[in-house]
Formats: sequence, C-alpha cells, structure tokens
Amino acid sequence: MRIGIIGFGGVSKAFIKLLNKKRNDVNIIFVLKSNGGLYNFRSLEKQDIFEHEDIEDSPYWVEKLSPQLAVDKGNIDFLIELTPTNSQTGEPALSYIS
Repeated sequence: MRIGIIGFGGVSKAFIKLLNKKRNDVNIIFVLKSNGGLYNFRSLEKQDIFEHEDIEDSPYWVEKLSPQLAVDKGNIDFLIELTPTNSQTGEPALSYIS
C-alpha cells in the first residue's frame, strides 16, 4: 500500500512512528509541509523522515512541492490529511481533499 501524508506536526509524526512499528506493508511516498515536502517514489524510510532535526535538510526534500503535484506524481493508494484545520471553514483540509 502506498500512502501520502499532508502535514508534519505532532499527530503526523506519531502516526508515522506507529505505522512503521505496526505495519511493514505500507510505503510512505511523501510527507508534505506548507513549504514543500519529502518525496521518494519508491518509499521513504523512517530514518529518511526523522534523521534530520529539520526535514528540509533531508536529501529527499523538495522545495514548494504542492499537494496536487505530489498526488499526481506519487501514484498513491491513500492520502492521509493531518494539517491543523479551521473548524469554521474546514481549511486547508477541505481544499486538499477536493
């Protein structure tokens, strides 16, 4: 199973760690922040994501990687949306999902 993750806060980090601990059949293709993201067409390993204190220092960092481009290029089965969401507007999650 190939997944992409939008958001890299506390919930996302905990989810990735749990996923790596419990499942070995899941490939994380990308993890996005607001200014870019980590991307590896084959799969990001746990160390690829957590090796650097700032993920922007990772060799897998892609500046200004948009959710649309990551989804289009990533060939994913599932998209996990974990950004902070405004309860009044549903944004930015609503736009990402749309």
